[in-house]
Amino acid sequence: MGKCLSRPRKAAKNHADLDSAASKDAPQQTPLLSARDNPMGLTASSDSRTHQLAASTAIGGLLSGGGGENADITFDKNARHTPLMTHGRSSEIASGDQALDQRISAFFDMYRDPDVDCILADGIERFCADLCVQPDEFSVLVLAWKFNAAAMCRFTREEFVTGCRALGNADSPESIRARLPSAVVEVGGSREKFRDLYRWSYHFGLDTGQRTLPLMMAVSLWRLVFSQNQPPILDRWLEFLEHRRNATSGIMRDTWDMFLLFTESIGNDLDRYDESEAWPSLIDDFVEYENDRKNHNVGVSNNSIK
Repeated sequence: MGKCLSRPRKAAKNHADLDSAASKDAPQQTPLLSARDNPMGLTASSDSRTHQLAASTAIGGLLSGGGGENADITFDKNARHTPLMTHGRSSEIASGDQALDQRISAFFDMYRDPDVDCILADGIERFCADLCVQPDEFSVLVLAWKFNAAAMCRFTREEFVTGCRALGNADSPESIRARLPSAVVEVGGSREKFRDLYRWSYHFGLDTGQRTLPLMMAVSLWRLVFSQNQPPILDRWLEFLEHRRNATSGIMRDTWDMFLLFTESIGNDLDRYDESEAWPSLIDDFVEYENDRKNHNVGVSNNSIK
């Protein structure tokens, strides 16, 4: 795995060292689930409205050009905006779009909160029940991504209508149930779509006013977002974060984004790690931690042989 990397901190990476410091200014979240977190901020059997999450299992940034903005939202732009052969035909299509939006809006109203024009915790729990899914499933994360949801425990009417259109003009629980498995497969089979979901999930995990993702939320999101295809390095990364949780209370967006690249390019045993590359300092610290642990284990093994 290479030589032990005991070296002074690089000054050029001090922006990433804000992983600890910046998060102290952000409101902290407390555990929501006792065993598993879930992407909508709910337990499978509770109507809790709190925005909290546990550190046991896992969900973007709406980065420029990333996440839900590009979540394969497939409005029929030609039908809506391109002049057609006759005015009558154009009116029929416009009428059809309006009728679809009305059906989806009525679908939304089944779960809408009585006080605000949003679906909140209680409605999302009923929505998941009608879809025959648990709120802590990866498929629900994909659904929230398709809806371009800006926050946990809430769908706006616009997000819901746009998301249902992105799911093939779904307008009922049955139609979403029929299309959601294909959406999950689509994410798993496309590197770009998975990256899109991954980047979006950072912002999705932030509470109002937060600029840095709390460490325990980040751990939970990493577990969930990688639940279908876990990188070999993930468990060791999360163990490292647990080891230094008192020094690292939050994850900056740069660290979140770069960790995905790290899992794709570094190898199972960190054999392709190059200390001259501009990785965030937290990732550098992880590699040093792993090398120190490996060297310690080798030393213990050699002593036992003697």
